[in-house]
Amino acid sequence: MPGKDYPDWGGYPVSQAVYPLKDLGEAVVRLGSPVIWDRGGAVALIEDFEQGLGRVVVQHTGSAVNGVLVGEPFRSGGFSCQMDAKGTAADYSQVIMEVPPLPTSKLGLSVMFSIDVLIGYLELHLDVYQVGAWRSYKVRYDALNARVQVYDNSDGWVTLGSFGVPNVNAKLFHHFKLVIDTATELYHRVLLNDQLYTQIASVPKKNTGGTYSTVKATIRMTSGGAMQNPIYVDNLILTYLES
Repeated sequence: MPGKDYPDWGGYPVSQAVYPLKDLGEAVVRLGSPVIWDRGGAVALIEDFEQGLGRVVVQHTGSAVNGVLVGEPFRSGGFSCQMDAKGTAADYSQVIMEVPPLPTSKLGLSVMFSIDVLIGYLELHLDVYQVGAWRSYKVRYDALNARVQVYDNSDGWVTLGSFGVPNVNAKLFHHFKLVIDTATELYHRVLLNDQLYTQIASVPKKNTGGTYSTVKATIRMTSGGAMQNPIYVDNLILTYLES
């Protein structure tokens, strides 16, 4: 009826804000964001596959297969990308995101991944291109040998530390993150679930060539020639101004 309405719940005005606005803003960000681990830096791009595969490039070599959109499992957005690495140890399936040059700072690349059987290798690549040269930063979780490694300028993988077999449960998503420093052109830190790896002495590989400046982020899966099983990736997040 006109002029009639139920009173506000409680029937009295709020006399004092329990939390200041900045804390409420932080709560809103955390509740509305898929970023639950290591929420640092400014977000340049989040890919949760809600709009399909149109914003990424999917590639494969050999007997591996291109990433495909699946409705289960997923972390957010209703979909994840399933990658299958089959064939030889060198064959891979990968997802690539590319953005314009980012401010010189610490850049981060993170992914949430789910497995229902043991996998071979999961790699994160950050390739920072400038005219005439580019740096390639790579980290991988070597599930075959229960360790985390980075790629150095001698074209080899260097072990940062051990990491046991994760919980094999398709409904559980694990977190993997690489942070680099484009000012010093060095690795900064690596995070795999609750294991933090710092004090990384390895120097990333520097390559010649390149006609434009860009940042390319890659999630790659290889079987190692043994574990030819799928992995599901979601919440691919590229950040800058990391701490």
